[in-house]
Amino acid sequence: MTRASRYQQTLLKSLFSVIAVVPLSWLRGLGSSVGYVMWRLNGREAKVTRKNLQMCFPAFDEGRIEALSRASLQQTGIAGLELVKVWMQPNERTLAAIKQVTNAQLFDDKINDERGLLLMVPHLGNWEVVALWCAGRTEMTALYQPPKQTVLEPIIKAARERMGNKLYPTNAGGVRAILRVLKKGGLSGLLPDQSPEREGGEFVPFYGVPALTMTLVHGLCARTNCQVVMAYGQRIPGGFNVVFKEPDPEIFSDDLKTSLTALNRSVESCINDCPEQYQWEYKRFKRQPSSKVKVYDGKGV
Repeated sequence: MTRASRYQQTLLKSLFSVIAVVPLSWLRGLGSSVGYVMWRLNGREAKVTRKNLQMCFPAFDEGRIEALSRASLQQTGIAGLELVKVWMQPNERTLAAIKQVTNAQLFDDKINDERGLLLMVPHLGNWEVVALWCAGRTEMTALYQPPKQTVLEPIIKAARERMGNKLYPTNAGGVRAILRVLKKGGLSGLLPDQSPEREGGEFVPFYGVPALTMTLVHGLCARTNCQVVMAYGQRIPGGFNVVFKEPDPEIFSDDLKTSLTALNRSVESCINDCPEQYQWEYKRFKRQPSSKVKVYDGKGV
């Protein structure tokens, strides 16, 4: 690490330490204001959010799309500050902010089964609180993709390992490690709504729009006979609600396309509970079956 990088990391840690002690209600107010400014400035995040919502909810009129775009960006602003707070503050304080757990018995029943459990957590609400709550029940392993800002990597990695998670890189070795854990009846976590590399995915509908979807979940289920549970950390007044849901049963289909379509339906089911808390600014449809199709036209999008 260069001297400049060490200096940046020191500054970030200092700033993050301040964010960690700010009361959650204040932090949410600040994050909401940041998101509102993002919406008003109509930059890349606002344009991508609006485009995604128009494609995924074609029945919504312009006013509803605009209202949801604004709410989504405000929630994104909140999420950015919340994640820092979760990373930096003691785990006990984050656990105290989990005000309720919906379908906790579903998780407990699955984890007590002799088969492994694959927990799928979309980019909805605050996903870090889900990992922390689960780590209090049993060790969870997960694939880890370093952030684009390399200066953040040691901060985030240390925080997640402090929560009790065991991290593996997103490569062939990491997948083998996850396979071993599931075969032994352990718990592994994945973010199922990330676009994979072309060779690691197939195009199936996501809200009716072709989306390159990871084949990894299908492969893990086929090779380990593991169970699957959906989960997300819903933002509620004063804290969080950790929610567990059964996936679409066709996710266990032997047919790849059927399984992947069910995976996306399972993600949709979670999003539909609180659509404004999903990260709609992600370019989920950037890759399309035809290279001639450009969903995002490049003009600030």
